Amino acid sequence: MKTITTDFFSTIDMSLARLSWKLLFRKESCKREEKLCIEIFEKSMKGDKINMHFFLNARSALYHTLKAYDIGEWDEVLITAWNCVSVVNLVKQSRATPVYVDISKDTLWMQLESFEKRLSDKTKLIVLQETFWIPGEFDEIIKLCKQRRIKIVMDGAHSFGNALYENIDAYVYSFGRDKVLSSVNGWLLVFSLETPTYIQNLELKEISQKECNKHLYYNIFAYIAYKTYAFLKIGKCIMALARRVHLFPEILSSREKQYNFKDFWYAYPQKLYPLLLLELERSKGIEEHRSKLGSIYMDTLKDSKLFWFPSKTSLWNFFRVPLTFLSNERELRLRENLVAFMKYHQVYVWITWSWAAISPLGSNIEESWITKYSVPLAHDLTENIVFLPNHRNIKEKDVKRVIKLLREFEMHYVQT
Repeated sequence: MKTITTDFFSTIDMSLARLSWKLLFRKESCKREEKLCIEIFEKSMKGDKINMHFFLNARSALYHTLKAYDIGEWDEVLITAWNCVSVVNLVKQSRATPVYVDISKDTLWMQLESFEKRLSDKTKLIVLQETFWIPGEFDEIIKLCKQRRIKIVMDGAHSFGNALYENIDAYVYSFGRDKVLSSVNGWLLVFSLETPTYIQNLELKEISQKECNKHLYYNIFAYIAYKTYAFLKIGKCIMALARRVHLFPEILSSREKQYNFKDFWYAYPQKLYPLLLLELERSKGIEEHRSKLGSIYMDTLKDSKLFWFPSKTSLWNFFRVPLTFLSNERELRLRENLVAFMKYHQVYVWITWSWAAISPLGSNIEESWITKYSVPLAHDLTENIVFLPNHRNIKEKDVKRVIKLLREFEMHYVQT
């Protein structure tokens, strides 16, 4: 029986594995692929290449954006309560104060009412977020920011290719191995207008060839692990051994979870551009595939008496498919039992936001300065949500299998 995962192996396929193998032995430069990638970005974003800047990782792009806008001590940066520890880390490393804005339960967007309460004279920048590729209605928030001359950065870690919002100062997009498009690592920073002088003068370091090859190893060995995951636990052993010997680059290090990550000074490796180009060339198909599977989940389960989805919008491209429970009877332990039930049938649903509005599990929540009292809606949702599989390695028949299991689970709990 095929093992179905929500996040693990979400960007692994034969094409990336094969290309990564070739790149390990490639001697010539990848300038042609770099040029083609930039041309695609220029066309899709209607921007100028001089305002596009590539970094090794997300933290670097956002960190240097804050530095470019002279954000520092005594300044406040507003961020969505449902967020990654890496965003909080870079705000703290900038010596600014992260201020959390609660989310709307129906849409998972930043909530306008909470935003207005968090605004202060110290607010200098806001990081908006298209959580799970659900485009937000940010008109009022953007309007208030412009009135107060607050800089606006759109965090596109969960999205790519949506129409650009008006009056945004900068956009950041991720190409990490668990994102929409994957070159295993990498971020793009785009300024809507002129690039700040700080960024123009920024000098980034190149990672070593050894570190660069780790990105290629991931696509190769993770593909083998994915194909053998359910066979005599070979895939599990491969991934466990790879982690033990640090064969792959980390998504989040232990230092970052403790808010001590400071490696913001590395450029995007040129050797990864062929991977990014391959992803860009087939991005439309990837987007359509996710949207199709996400719609099947929501349309099939819309009349469920146990499960509930956020409000569906026409532009939702389903980077994730979040599902919550209509019942709030804690003694039923619905999420815990659903996770165990699905795992028994070799389906792994995702619960990274669990009991804390900062992910992933293992992050130092005390150091994040977030409390459940300041963002009650986000906190409540963390105790009541799972994410369903819908990435490129999930087929329509896999979705039907997952839905069948959800129906079985629902039948048991609704009847009892």
